[in-house]
Amino acid sequence: AETKATPQKAQAGTEAARKGVTNANERARWHAKIAAQLGRHLKRKSWDFDPASLSVRLKVDGGGRITSLSLASSRGNAALDSAVISHLKRLGRVTAPPDGQGELLHQRLKIE
Repeated sequence: AETKATPQKAQAGTEAARKGVTNANERARWHAKIAAQLGRHLKRKSWDFDPASLSVRLKVDGGGRITSLSLASSRGNAALDSAVISHLKRLGRVTAPPDGQGELLHQRLKIE
């Protein structure tokens, strides 16, 4: 016996999507967007440091507002760490999550 999706099931799926259900691919694309936004923001500044990489921890609310930002790991240059965190705090917000649910993110960033 074949089963076909009923209009009620299709409508329920649409309503679930509107209520904050998202899949792993959408979440991964959102993480990539955040990484790109942070990278572009860092490129707007001329850094007087050797190229380096570090990791930041940021909490984003359902609307895309950055509610906390801190250093997760660094290469040991306290001046660079402080300058990067200060610069990123000015960004203030990023693309909102696809499901409207905030998240704590870890992002690896390159300073060039």
